[in-house]
Parts: sequence; C-alpha cells; structure tokens
Amino acid sequence: YGLYTMAIPLLRFPNFLMPIQGLFFLMVPVAYLYTIARFGLYNINFRIKRNVQYSISISIWFVALAAMFIHTITHLSSIHLDIPNIVITGTSIEILKNPLSPEKYQAFENTILMLSAILLAYLFIQIAGFGKRWIDRKYYRSRYDYKRVANIITSGMATKLGASDLSRWLVTELAQLMHLKSTGVIFFENQQSCKSHEIYGHEKKEWQSYCKENFKSLLELIESSGGQEIIDTSELDDRGNQSVKDFAFKKIIPTYSNDRLMGILFIGEKLSETPFYPEDIEILTGTARQAALAIENVNLYEELAGQEKLKHELEIARNMQLSMLPEKMPRIDGLDIIGSSMPAKRVGGDYYDFLNGHSDEITIIVGDVSGKGISAAFYQSKVQGVFRSLNGFNLSLKELFVKANQILYKNLDLKAFVTAVGSQFYPRKKELVLTRAGHMPLFQYDSNQNKVHAILPKGLGLGLEDRGKFQDLLEERTIAYQTGDVFLFVSDGITEARDINGNEFGETRLQELLLLLNERSSQEIKDSILEKVFQFSTDTEQHDDQTIVVVKAV
Repeated sequence: YGLYTMAIPLLRFPNFLMPIQGLFFLMVPVAYLYTIARFGLYNINFRIKRNVQYSISISIWFVALAAMFIHTITHLSSIHLDIPNIVITGTSIEILKNPLSPEKYQAFENTILMLSAILLAYLFIQIAGFGKRWIDRKYYRSRYDYKRVANIITSGMATKLGASDLSRWLVTELAQLMHLKSTGVIFFENQQSCKSHEIYGHEKKEWQSYCKENFKSLLELIESSGGQEIIDTSELDDRGNQSVKDFAFKKIIPTYSNDRLMGILFIGEKLSETPFYPEDIEILTGTARQAALAIENVNLYEELAGQEKLKHELEIARNMQLSMLPEKMPRIDGLDIIGSSMPAKRVGGDYYDFLNGHSDEITIIVGDVSGKGISAAFYQSKVQGVFRSLNGFNLSLKELFVKANQILYKNLDLKAFVTAVGSQFYPRKKELVLTRAGHMPLFQYDSNQNKVHAILPKGLGLGLEDRGKFQDLLEERTIAYQTGDVFLFVSDGITEARDINGNEFGETRLQELLLLLNERSSQEIKDSILEKVFQFSTDTEQHDDQTIVVVKAV
C-alpha cells in the first residue's frame, strides 16, 4: 500500500490520457491480489478458475482499448488544425496568405478527422487482435489445427516399434498437441496383465502402482460401460469414479482391435479448463483406434524380433554343437572312417564321437537323446561330456557304458533317456568289441558272404535304470572282420525318414543300399546313403536327427 500511495504523485499522464488513468491505478491492487493468490501469501488460498480468469482478462483488455479509442477520437475532435489555403491549378500549386473560408476549412477538417478515425480504428483493431492472441496463448485458448494433430499422431505412432516407446510418446505428444493437463495409457498383454503403462502430468511411480493394483477393476469398468467409445468420468458411479478421481481424468477411451481390448487411454482436463469440443472427441477416438493398430503392430514386431533372436541364438547353438563333433576324421591304419550328423531342427540330440584314436585302436560312440530340439541338444552335450571324461580311465567298453549310465541316471530328467552304440576297433587283430544300449543295430557288410548283417546285442537305454539291471542286460560282443567289410552306424532318423505317403525308409532298404555300395569308399557310401534318404523324403520335412558313421576295413 505504501508503494502504491508513493507512486501516485510520481506518475504523470498526458492530458489526453487523464480520463483513463483510474484504470491504470486499478491494475495495481489487481496485481497484488494475483500475487497473493498465486503464491498463497498470508495463508490465503483461493483459486479463480482459468476460464473465469480468461473472461476477466479479455474483458478488461477490450474495455480498456475501447475506452482509449473513444477518448482518442474525442480528443482529436477538439484539436484545432491550422490548415493552409492551398490552390491547385493545372500548372502550379499556390499557398495563399489569406485564410480558408469557413466552409472550406470545415470540409477539410472533417475529411482529416474522418481519415484519422479510420486509421486509428484499424490500428486499434490490430492491437486488439494481437492482445487477444497473446491472452489466448496464455490461457491455452488458441485453436490448434485438428488435421495437423491427427497427422502427427498417426505418423508418429507408425514409427514406434516398442510398447514402452509407443506409450511414452503417445501420452507426451497427445498432452502437448491438445493442451491437456494430464494423459495416461495402459496397453494390455492378452488382457491378462499390463504390457506397458505411461502417464503425463503425474508421478510415474504412483501410476505404476495404480495400474498394478487396479488392473482387474479397470477391465470390469470397461466391460460394464456397454461398449461405449468414450466414457465420461463424471457419469460414472462412485465405484467407477473412485478408480480415476485421484488422477483427475475426464475421459476414458478403450482401444479395440478386432473386438479385443488392447488398452485404455486416460484424458485429463484441458489446460484452458474448457469443455471438449466435437473436434476434440473426434481426435481422441481416432487416436484410440490408431493406438490399437499401433500396439498390435508392436506385438507383431516383438514377436518377429523374438523369433529372429531365438533363430540367431539357435544358430549359435547349432554352430557350437556342430563344433563339438569331430572336426577331423581319425586316420587309423587299416580303417577308412567317415561320419556326419544333421539335426532335424536348429539343434538336435544325435551325436557321434571318436575316442582314443591311437594308431592301433579307436572307440566309436553313436548316440541319440530322446526328444528333439533344445532340451535334446542340452542332454546331448552332457552325454558327450560324460563319455569323454570317462574315456581317460582306460575302461573296457562295457565298463564305460556302465559308469556312464550311473552318472546319467542321476543327471537326466525322469522322462529323458539316451540310446547309444559303442564299438572298439582293433585293426591289427581285425576285430571289434561291440556294446549297444538300446540303440539301432550295427549293420555289417560281410565281404566273405556278400551279405549285410544287422548285429543287435542286448542292452537297455542309458539313464533309465540304476539298480543293476542295466549292467546285467548289457552285452559285450566281439566280432572278427576282414578287409572289404563295411560297418554302418546310424540313428533312427535315417531308417524312419518318411515319404509323402508316410512310408518309412526302413532297415531293409538301408541294408540293400549298403550291399550295392560296399565297393566304394566310406565317404562315397555315406554321401550316397544320405542322398537316397533325401530323395526318398524330398517332399516331406525332416522329422528327426540323422546321424551316420561308416567304417570300412581296407
């Protein structure tokens, strides 16, 4: 008040502004009141709604301009203009010393006043428009371009490939483009849980906690709305209103895709505190539809990305698994050895391995883990590690299998087991020791008889039993051979390969093929068998891992 009273005598207004000086002094207490209300001084806490503030501000602005315009026009009409007596002829312009006649003077004065009034009116209209636009911006009353907003939202959502990025961008952009106090969004994961949730204008931790605690009640709220495109929170009952009142949301907009609820948009009050116009509702409902399509695209992208990631990881696993197989074929005097394994999926449960590898002996193991895919590959690596670890203890072939069974029985899943066949070759003595743990038979081409034998010693699969039955059933058989004999180890993926009619390749066809190919090298025998199996099942998908090892006595 002291500053106010001190300022009054210091201010001097031009004479033509004296009638409106009271309006200026009225602004001083108004400024005091605004400061007190704005910062809550003197423990005074009251708030004038923004739309009321806008009405008062715009009224004061136009009243002040109108008063100033009227006063200025009135002041101009009282000014005496010294208009010279000018005579214009066709050849000259003369300024005469004698004054204008009263009639001419009055005509000139009226013309000048009229032009001045038109100029002043135009000037005040421009000032009024400038001030109104400034006040509109101050109170968020500027009308935005609805088409531009719709285009920005549509094009922006199309570039978001993550649920979190989409929801974060959506609430921020929507609030800023439409001048909203707050916005929120929840996207669902098959209507079972929250996939992502973001908020603008409130604390994120509060929103996160709210989404987790009220997930089911929000779904019930949407279901009870009867499929409304937009829900006005003021029309909800106490139970429904309770779920949104803490965040002061005004509109709830479900987002659907093919009648599936994909998420919910929450729209707060406008910064201007004006109601939502039909154009606003159109943008909001259109945004909800676009959001449903965007989150569905995000889901598809994430699914594809997940598949690509899994594919990449499986490719790495495949390369690692293949790298665990023998990189080089052993060179043993008197034996021509070759082997290969091709999983049905990216990874598989088949394997083969060469142990010892001395110049006068070698142990060959071919195994098949039950099942396919990743779990089979995991157990396959474990089985291979067990055999390689035990091989260093100079065990007999039967002892090797018995010890391996004891370890695998404790470390395999109850539903998992392993079939395997092992053979120790002694090329100097031209004999081999064979043991089979539930695996396919060993096929031998006997060059003396020109006949193929299926050798099938007794044996139980690894990991099925550990009470002595495995050891009792396990048979160790010694087989003599001669130069020209061929031994063929395979997994059931070879014999059980199917054609388009469901017929299996079978053991008989395999034996006949080995009989025809016996004079070729191990490499040629292996390649020819795989080619025939491929041709047989060319129109069907490989359903099981295919492993083959060929040993020819030379």
